[in-house]
Amino acid sequence: MNQITDQNYLKEQQYKDASKLEARISLHRRYGTNPYGWWRWVFDQLNLEPGMRVLEVGCGTAGLWRENSLHLPEGLIVILGDLSVGMVREASKVMSEGVDFFPINLDVQAIPTCSNYFDLVIANHMLYHVPDIQRGLNDIVRVLKPGGMLCAATNGFHHMHELRELVQKIEPTSIYRNEQTRRFALENADNVLRDQFKDIEIHHYDENLVVTEIGPLEVYILSMWDALWRSGSKELKAMKGILEDHFQSHGQFFITKSQGLVMGKAIN
Repeated sequence: MNQITDQNYLKEQQYKDASKLEARISLHRRYGTNPYGWWRWVFDQLNLEPGMRVLEVGCGTAGLWRENSLHLPEGLIVILGDLSVGMVREASKVMSEGVDFFPINLDVQAIPTCSNYFDLVIANHMLYHVPDIQRGLNDIVRVLKPGGMLCAATNGFHHMHELRELVQKIEPTSIYRNEQTRRFALENADNVLRDQFKDIEIHHYDENLVVTEIGPLEVYILSMWDALWRSGSKELKAMKGILEDHFQSHGQFFITKSQGLVMGKAIN
């Protein structure tokens, strides 16, 4: 098992608390080229209605709900689930008047709720982490009402390829190699979902990154490719040198993004 699907690694290191995730979110927020933010855009696609029952698996810090707290319809019941206890702890702090939030620790491969209960399940950039994606999807279908919706955020094959290529020059065994994240991507999501979902639609979020400072980019890299800071000063110095040369030549670091939502109705 590689680290991207290693649940012990994900719980105890990568997502033990919010620090690494927040470092990555911060880079996108500060240097993204789309003035209409990701969380607001995602919210617009959900078409939430009063009284809906919603489950978010892999909720992280509950950013979707924090950023849209003033726009939520009344009477929502929202279960915020994550494999990481640390993330559940962070998600438990979210509040919005007229909405009931219930944070729980869960594995999407065995969701601890009754069947045919939810109108909507949200999976934000997490299905490629699931050891057995089909098992996870089967349980999502189980807990959805007949015809209930899945909204799954993921990346495309070329998402942030400039940064991946830079890191792989220094650390070839980095956990976020493209072949690992391609388990569930915009290009193959339809094939992955087709046995459990119908009327599948893919919505693309139009944005790139134009990073104008080295520091936040270094923090991002170290949060994602943690093998670098374990591997010693030689690799760290190499990374810093490459970044410094790039900024000196170009004045900025352009990063291509390929990101979006995959939506489908449960076949159940």
